[in-house]
Amino acid sequence: MNLFIEMIQQNEIIWRKGHSEHKDKNKNDKIWLSIAEQSGFDDVKSAKQKWKHLCDYYSKLKKPKASGSDGKDVKWPYLNSMSFLEEEKENCSSRIDSIQTMSIPNDVKDLLNCTISMSSSDDENEKIFTQKLPSKRRRLSDTDKDDAVDNCIVELAKQIKENLNDSSPNKQFGLYVGSEIKNLSTPLQNEAKTRIMNLLMELKSRKNLVFEETENLFQNF
Repeated sequence: MNLFIEMIQQNEIIWRKGHSEHKDKNKNDKIWLSIAEQSGFDDVKSAKQKWKHLCDYYSKLKKPKASGSDGKDVKWPYLNSMSFLEEEKENCSSRIDSIQTMSIPNDVKDLLNCTISMSSSDDENEKIFTQKLPSKRRRLSDTDKDDAVDNCIVELAKQIKENLNDSSPNKQFGLYVGSEIKNLSTPLQNEAKTRIMNLLMELKSRKNLVFEETENLFQNF
């Protein structure tokens, strides 16, 4: 099993989200086939399932324990071998931290520092804005959730780097909001991102609705 983990570690393309060829399916498939054959798996599917199991268990062991917990530390023989995944998460965070912080206009800071009282209507808004997933859809594993968040962070980092010289108010506003979200705990970060995305989706829906109504109005003349 150590050989299996070591081979995956050496092939960063299949697990490092920031790799330039990470999304190249053909190269990924060839690497997985080679790993499966050399590690003694019957097929690629079995190798991927084993890797997913290792990642899920590693994520479980690395979760902070609840205060006052009497649980004993679990000794897992592959803990050190899998530690490179933790290093990748830290590297991903450092890529965001290394981006140059831009100055924020005072009016934007004043806007973000305003205290907004959340009314009971928030519950109704969440019901409207948040799309419900099909009940039969499988629950995402911790690894799947981490991968989704990592992908978002990498894409965000690329966009910020590409537009770093853009000093428009909207760009500065986005950078400031991102820096504020970074200071929150992980659950609150995810909640903030979800609320922001739901709001943007709702506003885009309004825009499309107005466009369609205007288009229909001109067609009736």
